[in-house]
Amino acid sequence: MPPGVPALVHEKLRLRVASVFAMDTRVERIVLETDRHRIVGDITMPREGYRSRLSDYLNRGEMDFIPLANAEIASLDSASSGELREFIAVARTHIHLAYPAPAA
Repeated sequence: MPPGVPALVHEKLRLRVASVFAMDTRVERIVLETDRHRIVGDITMPREGYRSRLSDYLNRGEMDFIPLANAEIASLDSASSGELREFIAVARTHIHLAYPAPAA
C-alpha cells in the first residue's frame, strides 16, 4: 500500500477496479487440442466488441501463450483421467483445434 493512503481507501479502490474489470469481461470455458493433449480450461475475454470472439482472442498477434485457469489436461493417447491445474499457459503454435466447451 502506498504511504499515506489509509487502508480503507486502498481497499475501496481495489474493489472498484475489480468490479470495473469484472463488468467488462467474461469467463468462457474452452477446449484446446494439441498433438498430444486435450485441454479444457477457462479464459477471460472481453464481454463484447473487439476480441470478444474466441477466434479473435486466439489470433492476437502479440500473444504467444494462451492463459487458462482451472485447466483439465488429458492425454489423447491414453484413457487416463488426466490432471487438474489451477493455471497453465498453452503455446499458441501448438494448438490444432479450439472451440467453446459444451455446456455441462
